Amino acid sequence: MLAGTERVLPRDMSASAFDPRLAAARRSVRDSRPPPRTHEATSAYLDEGLEALGAADHARALACFDAVAAQAPDNPRFQAYRAWARYAGIAAAELNVPTAERGWLVAQRKANAREIIDKATRRLPRFDSGYCFLARIDLDAGDLDRAESLAKRALVLNPELEEAQRVLDRVQQRRTPERPTGEFGRFGKWLSGKRVPADNR
Repeated sequence: MLAGTERVLPRDMSASAFDPRLAAARRSVRDSRPPPRTHEATSAYLDEGLEALGAADHARALACFDAVAAQAPDNPRFQAYRAWARYAGIAAAELNVPTAERGWLVAQRKANAREIIDKATRRLPRFDSGYCFLARIDLDAGDLDRAESLAKRALVLNPELEEAQRVLDRVQQRRTPERPTGEFGRFGKWLSGKRVPADNR
């Protein structure tokens, strides 16, 4: 956790309490399959988690990644997937957070996710998805230069990583100024529809 962000929440203010969908997803994942204690079981959890991410089912994705990360707490890839699922689900989960805690919790989760994923890429320098996750976080934060650099690095490692290309496209869109709609922009378009008084012709 980053310095200055540590804070102890009451017991009833856990992530599951904030987002009841996460608690339900964890129960569903736990009840539907054995713990990921074998290579095959771990692969099944990871596949389901990645599929859930693709479907924007962040609660189920996080439940799957929680399970594998708990079995392998030193695996940087598993920790990064879990951090990304938590980050990607912030927008939905924060709706259930008490207003007084919302701003702090969201900022803390974003900072924590970036720190975890950054550590993973340092340990796994060819972790293409990790660089893509970081690029998305930086894009959301408005750091276009860093988002562009990380997305390009992800594409060097995996040219077929579509999400990294989408990050680059969005960076370009934000950098491209809006094209005027007429000779004087929007104001010119508004003027073009006005009648000119006879004494000004």
